[in-house]
Amino acid sequence: MDDPSTPSNPNGNTSNPNDADSDNDGLNDGDEGTNMTDPNSADTDNDGLTDNEEVTGTDDPSTGAVPSGTSNPTSNCDPIGLVTTDTDNDGLTDCEETTGINDPSTPSNPNGNTSNPNDADSDDDGLNDGDEGTNMTDPNSADTDNDGLTDNEEVTGTDDPSTSINPGGTTTNPTSSDTDSDGLDDGEEISGVDNPATGAVPSGTSNPNSNCDPNPTGPTCGDNTACVNLTTFVWLQGTYDNGNMTTKLNDLGYLPGQDPTTFFGNETPAGQPYNTAPWNYSGTEGATMNYATVGNSKAGYASTVVDWVLVSLRSAEDRTTTVCTKAALVHSDGQVEFLSGDDCCTIDTTQSYYVVIEHRSHLVVMSHEKVPVSGGTISYDFRSQESYKGLFGFGQKQLLPGVYAMYAGNGDQVNGNNGNRVLNIITSDKDIWLNQNGNHSSYYINDFDLNGDVNVQDKNIWLQNNGVFSDVKWEN
Repeated sequence: MDDPSTPSNPNGNTSNPNDADSDNDGLNDGDEGTNMTDPNSADTDNDGLTDNEEVTGTDDPSTGAVPSGTSNPTSNCDPIGLVTTDTDNDGLTDCEETTGINDPSTPSNPNGNTSNPNDADSDDDGLNDGDEGTNMTDPNSADTDNDGLTDNEEVTGTDDPSTSINPGGTTTNPTSSDTDSDGLDDGEEISGVDNPATGAVPSGTSNPNSNCDPNPTGPTCGDNTACVNLTTFVWLQGTYDNGNMTTKLNDLGYLPGQDPTTFFGNETPAGQPYNTAPWNYSGTEGATMNYATVGNSKAGYASTVVDWVLVSLRSAEDRTTTVCTKAALVHSDGQVEFLSGDDCCTIDTTQSYYVVIEHRSHLVVMSHEKVPVSGGTISYDFRSQESYKGLFGFGQKQLLPGVYAMYAGNGDQVNGNNGNRVLNIITSDKDIWLNQNGNHSSYYINDFDLNGDVNVQDKNIWLQNNGVFSDVKWEN
């Protein structure tokens, strides 16, 4: 029972009055009460981290898991990824379904949506919750875009007898009520029945995937623009480690918006870091990832996040042909994660595009060839192939046979001679390193190995790559 005169509360738990730490987890029984943990269980939430590891963020070598910072010791879903139980076998872990937070080790992404971990198809539309994540649909709504067709009908073209519209084998976009942007929603075009909520009135059935049907002279006819998803992977040399990338910046709380776990740690404001020269990207990605508002020192970052990258699409080699730019998170397995919805919209889906990835301290890379849009997605894996290079320049650093990574050491990317971007690793990069050398415990542009400190290890990386330059075109 609680004694109000003491600073802690046993919360109904008994413990050994002769042992300050009854479960020997490094957290004394009083602190266990304060943190609502069980003083008789070293791992209250059974997630593989001891209560002390979760409360303090300090590793206990006797356990197999390593904390990436502080987390909730009473929730086995914090941090995400340690508990991978999938009760309903829908491709999403129970933790993904209850929190809406992505676990990069699973094939799907909940995209912020919660769902029932005990029901593979929470909305009973015929599309399981994992497939809803893959298709960016709402697992709690049978008809995400409210066009009269269930998500499953739109994805598979298979009729659901419970609805009044039969897709008849025609697939459409389940996240857009008007797939072809012709003013008629998909349900109207397939059924020929008017939906008073739309401004247009169908004159019969028409093709929901053709903006020239039913009106071949309409203003959208011939317009092939749509939203596309980007699926891309990349290695950063500075943090690459035997088939993975380390997550030191994340572990120590140095990513933008996080609360540093170290005594001398300096926090960085929330938001993607490419809003300054030379990138001057104004996107709001990451603005809500702030430990002060999220209520967690990790600010909502998954434990596998390495850093931010900037991704863009070009219709030709020149920078002036850029059609889309987005800031994204790169994970320890190289996966690039875009934070919300379709990654790029108003894209001509009949065309192919170069994929460009930039990083604060690594040399820019571009796909070696243009990549077509397939099934609404552009896919390119930089990790296993050489990227674009011209007659004399460099693409990526080959770390092992068949393993490529972005060159580390390009900390100075501000405009150089003749108004061009500095896309080479030269003395100016070392000069900035000299100015920052000795800085520690924060988010630095010349921290080439991404561990929060600027020191001789970063200079050694610069020495490896000094003289390397990119042929990716970047005229300003």
